[in-house]
Amino acid sequence: MQYSLTLSISGYNDPMNTLSTLITGGNHKKRLNKIKSFQQNLPLPPQVIDGHQQPITIKTIRQFQKDINLSTELNQLQRHFILEAQNLTLPAQHALLKTLEEPPPRTQIILTADQPSSLLDTILSRCHHLPLNSHKSTHTKLAKDLLKNITSNNYAQLISLAAKTDAKTAQKQLHSLLLFLKQNLHSKPTKARLVAIKSTTQALGNLKTNINKQLTLEHLYFTLKRLSHRWISRSF
Repeated sequence: MQYSLTLSISGYNDPMNTLSTLITGGNHKKRLNKIKSFQQNLPLPPQVIDGHQQPITIKTIRQFQKDINLSTELNQLQRHFILEAQNLTLPAQHALLKTLEEPPPRTQIILTADQPSSLLDTILSRCHHLPLNSHKSTHTKLAKDLLKNITSNNYAQLISLAAKTDAKTAQKQLHSLLLFLKQNLHSKPTKARLVAIKSTTQALGNLKTNINKQLTLEHLYFTLKRLSHRWISRSF
Protein backbone atom coordinates (compact mmCIF):
# COMPACT_ATOMS: atom_id res chain seq x y z
CA MET A 1 0.00 0.00 0.00
CA GLN A 2 1.35 3.45 -0.88
CA TYR A 3 0.15 5.20 2.25
CA SER A 4 2.72 7.12 4.24
CA LEU A 5 2.89 9.96 6.75
CA THR A 6 0.41 10.59 9.52
CA LEU A 7 -0.47 14.27 9.51
CA SER A 8 -2.39 16.50 11.84
CA ILE A 9 -3.96 18.91 9.42
CA SER A 10 -6.23 21.86 9.69
CA GLY A 11 -8.01 23.60 6.98
CA TYR A 12 -11.27 25.33 6.97
CA ASN A 13 -13.06 25.63 10.27
CA ASP A 14 -16.47 25.22 8.73
CA PRO A 15 -17.55 21.64 9.61
CA MET A 16 -19.84 21.59 6.59
CA ASN A 17 -17.05 22.42 4.14
CA THR A 18 -16.32 19.22 2.22
CA LEU A 19 -15.20 20.82 -1.04
CA SER A 20 -12.01 19.15 -2.20
CA THR A 21 -8.97 21.41 -2.16
CA LEU A 22 -5.93 21.45 -4.47
CA ILE A 23 -2.70 23.06 -3.21
CA THR A 24 -0.26 23.93 -5.99
CA GLY A 25 3.03 25.72 -6.49
CA GLY A 26 6.42 25.71 -4.81
CA ASN A 27 8.34 22.46 -4.43
CA HIS A 28 7.42 19.24 -2.65
CA LYS A 29 8.79 20.48 0.68
CA LYS A 30 6.88 23.74 0.51
CA ARG A 31 3.64 21.98 -0.37
CA LEU A 32 4.14 19.56 2.51
CA ASN A 33 4.88 22.41 4.89
CA LYS A 34 1.71 24.14 3.74
CA ILE A 35 -0.30 21.06 4.59
CA LYS A 36 1.40 20.67 7.97
CA SER A 37 0.62 24.28 8.76
CA PHE A 38 -3.09 23.44 8.78
CA GLN A 39 -3.27 22.53 12.45
CA GLN A 40 -6.39 20.79 13.55
CA ASN A 41 -7.26 17.73 15.57
CA LEU A 42 -8.90 15.22 13.29
CA PRO A 43 -11.18 12.57 14.79
CA LEU A 44 -9.09 9.78 13.19
CA PRO A 45 -5.64 9.59 11.58
CA PRO A 46 -6.13 10.54 7.94
CA GLN A 47 -5.53 8.30 4.98
CA VAL A 48 -2.57 9.72 3.06
CA ILE A 49 -1.26 8.75 -0.35
CA ASP A 50 2.19 10.11 -1.12
CA GLY A 51 3.09 10.09 -4.80
CA HIS A 52 6.40 11.90 -4.34
CA GLN A 53 8.59 8.96 -5.36
CA GLN A 54 6.32 6.68 -7.35
CA PRO A 55 3.20 6.81 -9.53
CA ILE A 56 -0.18 6.61 -7.84
CA THR A 57 -2.04 3.74 -9.47
CA ILE A 58 -5.73 2.99 -9.85
CA LYS A 59 -5.29 0.11 -7.39
CA THR A 60 -4.08 2.56 -4.74
CA ILE A 61 -7.01 4.90 -5.40
CA ARG A 62 -9.49 2.03 -5.13
CA GLN A 63 -8.05 1.10 -1.73
CA PHE A 64 -8.05 4.76 -0.68
CA GLN A 65 -11.75 5.02 -1.56
CA LYS A 66 -12.55 1.99 0.60
CA ASP A 67 -10.48 3.24 3.54
CA ILE A 68 -11.90 6.76 3.69
CA ASN A 69 -15.39 5.37 4.11
CA LEU A 70 -14.38 4.15 7.57
CA SER A 71 -14.65 7.69 8.97
CA THR A 72 -18.10 8.51 7.62
CA GLU A 73 -19.98 7.38 10.72
CA LEU A 74 -18.27 10.06 12.81
CA ASN A 75 -20.20 13.26 13.40
CA GLN A 76 -17.12 15.36 12.61
CA LEU A 77 -15.33 16.51 9.50
CA GLN A 78 -12.52 14.16 8.48
CA ARG A 79 -9.83 15.02 5.93
CA HIS A 80 -7.72 12.72 3.76
CA PHE A 81 -4.77 13.58 1.56
CA ILE A 82 -3.26 12.81 -1.83
CA LEU A 83 0.23 14.28 -2.04
CA GLU A 84 1.91 14.99 -5.39
CA ALA A 85 -1.27 14.25 -7.31
CA GLN A 86 0.52 15.07 -10.58
CA ASN A 87 1.82 11.50 -10.31
CA LEU A 88 -1.65 9.98 -10.50
CA THR A 89 -1.85 7.75 -13.55
CA LEU A 90 -4.62 8.66 -15.99
CA PRO A 91 -6.82 5.68 -14.95
CA ALA A 92 -6.26 6.68 -11.31
CA GLN A 93 -7.38 10.25 -12.05
CA HIS A 94 -10.56 9.00 -13.69
CA ALA A 95 -11.23 6.71 -10.73
CA LEU A 96 -10.71 9.58 -8.28
CA LEU A 97 -13.29 11.73 -10.04
CA LYS A 98 -16.19 9.79 -8.53
CA THR A 99 -14.95 10.52 -5.00
CA LEU A 100 -14.42 14.21 -5.75
CA GLU A 101 -17.90 14.47 -7.25
CA GLU A 102 -19.60 12.65 -4.39
CA PRO A 103 -17.32 12.47 -1.33
CA PRO A 104 -18.47 10.40 1.63
CA PRO A 105 -20.42 12.38 4.24
CA ARG A 106 -18.31 14.81 6.31
CA THR A 107 -15.21 13.94 4.28
CA GLN A 108 -12.85 16.37 2.57
CA ILE A 109 -10.06 15.42 0.15
CA ILE A 110 -6.93 17.61 0.04
CA LEU A 111 -4.56 17.23 -2.91
CA THR A 112 -1.17 18.76 -3.65
CA ALA A 113 0.45 19.06 -7.09
CA ASP A 114 3.27 20.96 -8.72
CA GLN A 115 1.15 22.38 -11.56
CA PRO A 116 -2.61 22.30 -12.15
CA SER A 117 -1.91 21.42 -15.79
CA SER A 118 -0.78 17.96 -14.69
CA LEU A 119 -4.35 17.05 -13.72
CA LEU A 120 -7.53 16.50 -15.71
CA ASP A 121 -9.71 19.57 -16.16
CA THR A 122 -12.57 17.61 -14.62
CA ILE A 123 -10.51 17.21 -11.43
CA LEU A 124 -9.57 20.90 -11.41
CA SER A 125 -13.21 21.93 -11.77
CA ARG A 126 -14.15 19.94 -8.66
CA CYS A 127 -11.52 21.47 -6.37
CA HIS A 128 -11.05 24.72 -4.55
CA HIS A 129 -7.64 26.01 -5.66
CA LEU A 130 -5.11 27.12 -3.06
CA PRO A 131 -1.91 28.23 -4.82
CA LEU A 132 1.18 28.97 -2.76
CA ASN A 133 2.04 32.67 -2.88
CA SER A 134 4.84 32.56 -5.45
CA HIS A 135 2.77 30.32 -7.70
CA LYS A 136 -0.26 32.54 -7.27
CA SER A 137 1.72 35.64 -8.19
CA THR A 138 2.97 34.01 -11.39
CA HIS A 139 -0.52 32.92 -12.40
CA THR A 140 -1.99 36.30 -11.53
CA LYS A 141 0.55 38.16 -13.68
CA LEU A 142 0.04 35.83 -16.66
CA ALA A 143 -3.73 36.09 -16.37
CA LYS A 144 -3.78 39.86 -16.02
CA ASP A 145 -1.37 40.30 -18.93
CA LEU A 146 -3.61 38.17 -21.12
CA LEU A 147 -6.75 40.03 -20.06
CA LYS A 148 -5.04 43.35 -20.73
CA ASN A 149 -4.12 42.22 -24.24
CA ILE A 150 -7.66 41.05 -24.90
CA THR A 151 -9.35 44.21 -23.64
CA SER A 152 -6.92 46.69 -25.21
CA ASN A 153 -6.78 45.17 -28.71
CA ASN A 154 -9.44 45.30 -31.40
CA TYR A 155 -10.82 42.17 -33.04
CA ALA A 156 -8.36 42.25 -35.95
CA GLN A 157 -5.48 42.48 -33.48
CA LEU A 158 -6.91 39.57 -31.49
CA ILE A 159 -6.93 37.42 -34.64
CA SER A 160 -3.25 38.27 -35.08
CA LEU A 161 -2.56 37.49 -31.41
CA ALA A 162 -4.23 34.09 -31.76
CA ALA A 163 -2.10 33.34 -34.82
CA LYS A 164 1.17 34.32 -33.11
CA THR A 165 0.58 32.40 -29.86
CA ASP A 166 1.86 28.83 -29.98
CA ALA A 167 -0.19 26.02 -28.43
CA LYS A 168 2.15 25.43 -25.47
CA THR A 169 2.16 29.10 -24.51
CA ALA A 170 -1.60 29.29 -24.95
CA GLN A 171 -2.17 26.34 -22.61
CA LYS A 172 0.03 27.96 -19.96
CA GLN A 173 -1.82 31.26 -20.29
CA LEU A 174 -5.25 29.64 -20.12
CA HIS A 175 -4.32 27.57 -17.07
CA SER A 176 -3.28 30.78 -15.33
CA LEU A 177 -6.43 32.56 -16.45
CA LEU A 178 -8.65 29.74 -15.26
CA LEU A 179 -7.02 29.72 -11.82
CA PHE A 180 -7.28 33.50 -11.60
CA LEU A 181 -10.97 33.49 -12.50
CA LYS A 182 -11.80 30.70 -10.06
CA GLN A 183 -9.86 32.31 -7.23
CA ASN A 184 -11.93 35.46 -7.60
CA LEU A 185 -15.27 33.79 -8.31
CA HIS A 186 -16.37 33.26 -4.71
CA SER A 187 -15.63 36.87 -3.75
CA LYS A 188 -17.36 38.40 -6.78
CA PRO A 189 -19.70 35.82 -8.33
CA THR A 190 -21.35 37.05 -11.52
CA LYS A 191 -22.95 35.40 -14.51
CA ALA A 192 -20.32 36.94 -16.80
CA ARG A 193 -17.51 35.49 -14.70
CA LEU A 194 -19.10 32.04 -14.81
CA VAL A 195 -19.36 32.30 -18.60
CA ALA A 196 -15.69 33.27 -18.73
CA ILE A 197 -14.70 30.23 -16.65
CA LYS A 198 -16.79 27.90 -18.82
CA SER A 199 -15.37 29.36 -22.05
CA THR A 200 -11.77 29.17 -20.79
CA THR A 201 -12.23 25.57 -19.62
CA GLN A 202 -13.64 24.58 -23.01
CA ALA A 203 -10.82 26.33 -24.89
CA LEU A 204 -8.21 24.63 -22.73
CA GLY A 205 -9.79 21.26 -23.45
CA ASN A 206 -9.75 22.00 -27.17
CA LEU A 207 -6.06 22.86 -27.08
CA LYS A 208 -5.24 19.65 -25.23
CA THR A 209 -7.06 17.58 -27.83
CA ASN A 210 -5.39 19.44 -30.73
CA ILE A 211 -8.58 21.07 -31.99
CA ASN A 212 -7.75 24.04 -34.26
CA LYS A 213 -5.64 26.35 -32.11
CA GLN A 214 -6.30 29.49 -34.12
CA LEU A 215 -10.09 29.19 -34.07
CA THR A 216 -10.11 28.11 -30.41
CA LEU A 217 -8.17 31.16 -29.28
CA GLU A 218 -10.07 33.56 -31.52
CA HIS A 219 -13.39 32.36 -30.12
CA LEU A 220 -12.16 32.66 -26.54
CA TYR A 221 -10.58 36.07 -27.03
CA PHE A 222 -13.74 37.41 -28.68
CA THR A 223 -15.92 36.00 -25.87
CA LEU A 224 -13.76 37.55 -23.15
CA LYS A 225 -13.65 40.89 -24.94
CA ARG A 226 -17.46 40.97 -25.16
CA LEU A 227 -17.65 40.20 -21.44
CA SER A 228 -14.96 42.71 -20.48
CA HIS A 229 -17.28 45.68 -19.97
CA ARG A 230 -19.28 43.69 -17.44
CA TRP A 231 -16.53 42.26 -15.26
CA ILE A 232 -12.89 42.79 -16.21
CA SER A 233 -12.70 46.58 -15.99
CA ARG A 234 -14.75 46.80 -12.80
CA SER A 235 -13.44 43.74 -10.96
CA PHE A 236 -9.72 43.63 -11.61
